[in-house]
Amino acid sequence: MTFHFHFRDRVVFPLGTRSGSAASGYTDAYHSYDYAIGGVPFYSAASRDDPLLVRSADFRKDQIDQSVEPGEQSLTGWWVRSQQSFHGGTGLEFSDPALDESAPFRFKDSEGVDVWTPGEVTLLPVTEKVKSITGNPVLVAGGRVDGTDMVLFGSGTTTGYIKADGTTANITSGTAPANPWQAIASDGDCFWLAASNGIWKVRFTDFSTYTYEKQWTYSATTVTLGWAKGRLMAGIDEALYELIPPGGGLPYALPGSAVYTSLVTDWAWSSITAGPEAIYASGYKGNRGSILKVLLDETTGALPTLTGATEVAQLPTGEWPTAIRAYLGTRMAIGTNRGVRVADVLDGGGLEYGPLIEMSEPVYDMVGVDRFVYVTDAGGDPDAGLVRIDLSLQHPNDKFAYANDLRISGMETIRSVALIGDSGRLAIGSDDSGVWFEDATDLVTEGFLLTAQARYNTLWPKLYKRLSVRANIVGTLGVTTVDRLGSEVTVASLDDASNLEPDLAINSPDSPQESLGLRFTLTQDTATTGPVFRGYQFKALPGGPRQYEYLVPLMCYDSEMDGQGGRVTRDGWALERLMAIREIASEGTVVLFQDLRGNLSELVTIEKIEFRQVAPGEVWNSTWGGVLTLSMRTLD
Repeated sequence: MTFHFHFRDRVVFPLGTRSGSAASGYTDAYHSYDYAIGGVPFYSAASRDDPLLVRSADFRKDQIDQSVEPGEQSLTGWWVRSQQSFHGGTGLEFSDPALDESAPFRFKDSEGVDVWTPGEVTLLPVTEKVKSITGNPVLVAGGRVDGTDMVLFGSGTTTGYIKADGTTANITSGTAPANPWQAIASDGDCFWLAASNGIWKVRFTDFSTYTYEKQWTYSATTVTLGWAKGRLMAGIDEALYELIPPGGGLPYALPGSAVYTSLVTDWAWSSITAGPEAIYASGYKGNRGSILKVLLDETTGALPTLTGATEVAQLPTGEWPTAIRAYLGTRMAIGTNRGVRVADVLDGGGLEYGPLIEMSEPVYDMVGVDRFVYVTDAGGDPDAGLVRIDLSLQHPNDKFAYANDLRISGMETIRSVALIGDSGRLAIGSDDSGVWFEDATDLVTEGFLLTAQARYNTLWPKLYKRLSVRANIVGTLGVTTVDRLGSEVTVASLDDASNLEPDLAINSPDSPQESLGLRFTLTQDTATTGPVFRGYQFKALPGGPRQYEYLVPLMCYDSEMDGQGGRVTRDGWALERLMAIREIASEGTVVLFQDLRGNLSELVTIEKIEFRQVAPGEVWNSTWGGVLTLSMRTLD
């Protein structure tokens, strides 16, 4: 907008110019005017009754709390974020309940802690090496012999047993295989081990009386075993066999016909498991793999016979199955070279698998216990071990809850896992060290839980100032803050003498942060006792730049007098400026507010206009003329 001036009275100096942009400034050549808004000049109308006001703007507001977590987002005081359970598992980067309904129960990472009891985080059992073996895959399978829980192990061409109390012995009678063991299976009474030149059977009467003999003979490159639907299944090179002893002398030759033979040369079977309606076998070649089902024909009423195999799942290119376990009737865990997936077992034996839980190393084995599946994890840093998956808890992203579980000492190739008989404890086979048992009573010395970053579902900077912790502390509980880049600062080290009622002060970081996480480190008191961590509550305040409000009274007349006694007059001047300000305010645009005498300027938005006229035509017979009061807010 350009103004054309016509003067009736003495003009002390030229008015100056306003550019066409509301965000541009006004040039007051002779320093006559007091203010300019969007390039429109004004004299101040400030008085005792109508003062100029500058104040900080409200940055919090009263509101009804309708958030996912009631009570967490009332912005009249502290911004609060609480967490009272961690049974939703790991893998959460930001704790934003509004975006992920599972966020109140999840966290970012952990090691050495059991999170699966709602409302409690405790130390996991320690593992102890009970058999030293190196240089070959270490395979384990669990069972009971003469009322004693045990596992059978095979590594290289060595076979032996380990009782639940750690007592171990090698099996020396019989003829050992010429090549290392590749697979192991058990039906709870008998054990089978497979090598490239045959399958051996081990059966115990007691620990001093057992048979150990070669059952089937062949020559192959790859072999896997599985006990499924009351029969031993074997994947030998490209063929899948049902192995039923035919009678006669040992060792037996393989059946004349296989249940299924892959048309893919050099196909390798990796795992076999039993589902509700079918037997499943997984295999691969190169970077492609799939899962096939073998249905049972039960029409004869005798031992059901097997029909041919049908492909029920093909994994994405570059991912292939390494281990499968059907469990709980409706689920199947699928270990791959990239991690683990969980599939729904459909009517008719079909599979529908979900998203990948990524792991840095292949999953070689898994075992089901209660509602959980434990899968091998060779990529743990600094220690390898197991990952536990809760098949009863599926998140909105279709992944199931999971977290790190038992660990052994060191980054090793975890080859196998099994239950130690009926003890409920686990045995772990490591290619690099041997067999490890979960201890019956002792706990790990230390474990930690790293929370997701709390950012209150906004990128606005926050000042994190207070922290409340709830725990039963036997031993110690260390608390540190963790910023977005992973830098940690100690908040407190709590013990059984610590008073948890007052909030802990967060002194660092002392600058506003987009988000902040916490690390809780649990340390045992004795070998069998440690703290129970129950939850925490963050308290923060908005930490970004504050806005300010201006309430500025301005003269808006056709004829006005400046502070030096000079008068500026022009017909319609008041109305033109009033309409110009109305236009700027209606557009909601950002304008430049200038204090021309103080040589200051700020970008603002006009929030409210008020024009007051005592009487019409009070000066120069003008219809318009009065005091224009602007309410403006700075951008930052």
